[in-house]
Amino acid sequence: MGLPANFIKSLPRINGVIRYTEAHRDIRYPVDIDRIIRDLIIDIEVKPFAEDVLEGYCMPGNIRGLGRRIFINENKPVEVRRKAKAHELHHLLEHSKHLPLFSHIGHEDKILEKEANYAAAFYLIPSKCIKLSNEWGINHQELAERMDVPLDLVMKRYEIYLELKEHKNELETL
Repeated sequence: MGLPANFIKSLPRINGVIRYTEAHRDIRYPVDIDRIIRDLIIDIEVKPFAEDVLEGYCMPGNIRGLGRRIFINENKPVEVRRKAKAHELHHLLEHSKHLPLFSHIGHEDKILEKEANYAAAFYLIPSKCIKLSNEWGINHQELAERMDVPLDLVMKRYEIYLELKEHKNELETL
């Protein structure tokens, strides 16, 4: 497995946001990423983009973080827009000094993009859903549909779940 190291370092902050916004309280429904973003006083604008390959981008705002904005491509399916919102949220909270990011330019940007994708999975899929998916009798595709996210996020969240579980087991044997 290969979770990005900076993703692991940012988990306490991500968990803090999830607790603060009570984002994972009711796992029967998809996580309300719009509410999380609003609770953190970040504006969201959903509009059609001229470049359809782009899913979203963000602007860090001023030095105090005021005026932070996330822009999402209206032409993308709902699950892709949800992923893009969580992805851009992570960039605003963890990578503001690196913005704007263009993943095709440099290696560092690709690492930051990978990290933001794992964070999006963590924000949008509660750990309980991964634990309970077998009990519910649903596969990864059905979980993706239930949480209103792309399948790749379910795969990433499952990878996170397994790695954190393995890490916890290692600590308990020490």
